[in-house]
Amino acid sequence: MNLETLLKFAEPADMVLTGHKNPVSVGGVIQLLSGSEYSHGLFYVDSVTIAESTMDFKSYEKTGKRLDNGPQYNHLSNLKNVDYGVLVHFTQVTPYGRQCMLDEIDRIIASKEYMYDITGLFGSLIAYRLKLKKNPLSTGKYCTNFTSGVKIKVLGDDYDPSPYYANNNTSPEMEYQWALRSPDKVKLYYI
Repeated sequence: MNLETLLKFAEPADMVLTGHKNPVSVGGVIQLLSGSEYSHGLFYVDSVTIAESTMDFKSYEKTGKRLDNGPQYNHLSNLKNVDYGVLVHFTQVTPYGRQCMLDEIDRIIASKEYMYDITGLFGSLIAYRLKLKKNPLSTGKYCTNFTSGVKIKVLGDDYDPSPYYANNNTSPEMEYQWALRSPDKVKLYYI
């Protein structure tokens, strides 16, 4: 992933989708199970910080030590090992709207309401193997539920990705498909 391009075009609260070429990596397995080109969705916060819902067990500067799963702040430099990504730059969101999105991200991180759904990963495997359209074990607490939840709450239903993706397996693909069909709202930068 080209972090220089990301830093050149990203504004606070823009969305980033990431992918992996290695099918043996965690991201590669998620891509295989979800049928998506991308394995993860997150928000760009600033030149050193991202906000994401993940299963990582590391300490974070903004929240202190967190030994749990779910939305949290992380370091932008962690994206340097990602193979590729797309910056979804929101072209119609004002600085005030971006601040409202960042405030909602802060609220969700503080409330811990989106704890990452580990059991749902097994549901993704079941859905993939049985060719189900819905994940039977999902409680809707994945990275893209976090990104779409912030967008819908702050920006409205026009930013809801779910109508653009028939497979409701909580995949970053639904965010990507929404972005492809929303040229009036976003500009895509492949990074």
